[in-house]
Amino acid sequence: MNFKEMFSDLQSRVGDIGQVQYTTAELKQWLNAGQQDVANRLDNITSRWFGATAEIDTEMGKDEYDLPTDARRIRAVAYKTEAEGPLAQCMAMDIINRGATLNNAFYTPSATQPFWYQWGNKLGVLPVPTKAVTKGIKVWYFKRLPLLTSDTDESEIPLEYQNLIILRAHIIAAPKFGQDPTMLANMYNAEFEAIRAIWTSNLEIELAGQKKLGGIGA
Repeated sequence: MNFKEMFSDLQSRVGDIGQVQYTTAELKQWLNAGQQDVANRLDNITSRWFGATAEIDTEMGKDEYDLPTDARRIRAVAYKTEAEGPLAQCMAMDIINRGATLNNAFYTPSATQPFWYQWGNKLGVLPVPTKAVTKGIKVWYFKRLPLLTSDTDESEIPLEYQNLIILRAHIIAAPKFGQDPTMLANMYNAEFEAIRAIWTSNLEIELAGQKKLGGIGA
């Protein structure tokens, strides 16, 4: 489904084919907000669609590094302070606690219990590296989806879930047209519960198959 088709569908749903009550810019904004929300919700079900990884070389005395340019949301971070050492899973830290690490035992980072935080488009790690390590940081993240701007643009949301983009955009737009979004929101939430149930069932079947073949828990 391309952007023009989504545009027309949303026009029909809000009952404003002549664009009397909204502008094209508003409609684009609603559809892109819908795409963002659908992506975030799908992230919480599985990382198979938008999950990605990146490796970053650390530098001595440098604690903050550029995030991948397509990073939308960080899933996890691992970090090692020695070239020969193992990657240790980092605990997430709020940036406000960055200055509390010396005074709070809970926030005392070490090679075996490092921390990470995000500051804008920067990724911070603690303890501060004392030497340069190639691929010293590994980041698991969710990719940012390109904005929908032209008629032929197609969303990277799986085709079977693209109708949810329009439904979410309708929820956002509904109050402007005097429509109650409650029923729409209930439909939207129910759709995701159904998707989650399907993926949970599929995962259980997959794991059961692996166990039967001796791959897990055999």
